[in-house]
Amino acid sequence: DVLSFTQRFKDRGKSLRTSTDFGMAPESPEESLANRRKRNKEAEEELHHISENLSHRLEELDVMLKRVLGESDGSSGRSHSSAGVRRTHRKQKGKPDPDKRKASPSPHRECRSAHGRLEKAMAEALSLDGRKQTNLAHHSKRGESHHRSSQRKHLESEAYKEELRRWEARERTKLQMARQGAQKAEREYREAILRDVSPSPRPSPSKTQTQHKTQHKTQTAAQRRFEVPRKTSSLRIRENELLPLLREELPHLHVSPHALGRMWEQQMQQVDKLNAVSSSRDPHHRKLFKQVEEAQKKHDLLVDLVNRDQDHNRRLREFKDRIQQQKSVQNKLWEQRQQIARAKKYHNDYHVQHRARLMRARTKEEKMFRQLFEESLELQKLRLREQRAYAREQRLEHQRRQQDQIESLENYYKDQFSLLAEKLAHEREEIQVRKKAQEKALLKMKRELRSR
Repeated sequence: DVLSFTQRFKDRGKSLRTSTDFGMAPESPEESLANRRKRNKEAEEELHHISENLSHRLEELDVMLKRVLGESDGSSGRSHSSAGVRRTHRKQKGKPDPDKRKASPSPHRECRSAHGRLEKAMAEALSLDGRKQTNLAHHSKRGESHHRSSQRKHLESEAYKEELRRWEARERTKLQMARQGAQKAEREYREAILRDVSPSPRPSPSKTQTQHKTQHKTQTAAQRRFEVPRKTSSLRIRENELLPLLREELPHLHVSPHALGRMWEQQMQQVDKLNAVSSSRDPHHRKLFKQVEEAQKKHDLLVDLVNRDQDHNRRLREFKDRIQQQKSVQNKLWEQRQQIARAKKYHNDYHVQHRARLMRARTKEEKMFRQLFEESLELQKLRLREQRAYAREQRLEHQRRQQDQIESLENYYKDQFSLLAEKLAHEREEIQVRKKAQEKALLKMKRELRSR
């Protein structure tokens, strides 16, 4: 994807150059200025969109790298590197990649399969180690075996970490090279726009000084070395760098946006005049520039081929080192299995003898326990008889006390009822006396009222 992006940058730069070459002659200065501004704006939008896509793709590659680093091991890195070498060679030769059409396993599937094999091997080693620890629980040489197993685990973990660090560094270098290639293509595309089409798109008054500084910084030393100098010795500064250079020289000087926009207009007019004057020398300049570009491309291709050859040799050496490491790990595992088998045999013999001793001790203990149980049964029977007699006595005593309480309660309530009956009779007599007194008082009041 990164190579396709860079190729797209170069193709667009070439098409833009050719379109400007064919369209410069018949147009007037005003029309050429408007067309250049429009083309520059479109090119800047396309470049911005492509750079966003490229940054998004690079972020996805970073996420994939982190995910693979969390799941990969030595074998996955080996398969991934060999597949990458095959794909790069196919791309160099210009042949279609058959792996894209065939149903071959993707890097994620290879990582998963390799990770599954590693997990199975580690699970087998851990299960063997667990059996060894459980079987040699009563063995006298447990400390020594535990020390060996811990040392072996430490060595394996160190080898795995070293392999993981190598693979991570390799992937980071790949990503860095891809980023550098994309940045280089972007710089070439920007330089082609600034050099052949127009100095730069005319900014609005709201744009600040930072945009001019970034345009000035994107031109590298290598590109400046290959530029053909102009014949005018009075203008050593580039046409589109006069105002940014003045702003850099006087950073504390305050300039209003309106004045800054007017200065940009004056600079653009000056650039158009210079382009109109130097239009007669453009074919010779383009020819020299194309020759320089072709030489630079050949140099870049040779450097790329040398770097790829060195990477291929380095990957082959790493592949051989991994194979040797894997063989040493397999030999260690075989020796460990042999030690576990010998220890298991010794443990089985020891376990049989120990079981016989335990059976004899158990029969003796069982006889003693039976005697103790019979004696305890006799004692329990005597205790139960005593408890039953005591419970019977307590029950009779409780019944007697309960009967006494009932009789005392009956006598108490009889006395209370008799007192209540006497009290009620006395109250009835008092009520009758009151009624008679009230009747007498009423009769007396009636007589008094009648007499009045």
